[in-house]
Amino acid sequence: MISGEVFSVVHQITDALLQVTNQSRDDAVARERLLLQQQQIMQRDFVEKEMKEKQILADKEIKEKQILADKEKKRMDKELAEKKILADREKKRIEKEVKEKKLLSVERQSVKRLH
Repeated sequence: MISGEVFSVVHQITDALLQVTNQSRDDAVARERLLLQQQQIMQRDFVEKEMKEKQILADKEIKEKQILADKEKKRMDKELAEKKILADREKKRIEKEVKEKKLLSVERQSVKRLH
C-alpha cells in the first residue's frame, strides 16, 4: 500500500506539472496572439506606406503636369503677344499707306484743279 505522504508528494508533483503545462500553453497562446498582432501591424504599415508612396507619386505627377501646363501657357501667351505686336505693326503700316494714298489723291486733285 502507498503511504499518504508518497501519495501527497505524487499529487503535488502532478499538480505542479499540470500548472507548468497550463502555463506553457497559456504562454504559447499569448505568443501566437502577439505574433498575429505584429503581423497585422506590419501589414497595415505596409499598406499605409504603399498608399503614401502612391499619393506622393500622384502629387508629383500633378505638379509635373501643372509645370508643363504653365510652360505651355507662357509659350502661348508669348506667341500671342508677338502676334499682337506684328498685327499692330501691320495695322500701322496699312494706316500709313492709306494716309499716304489719301494725301496723294488730295495732291493730284489739287494739281488737276490748278490746270
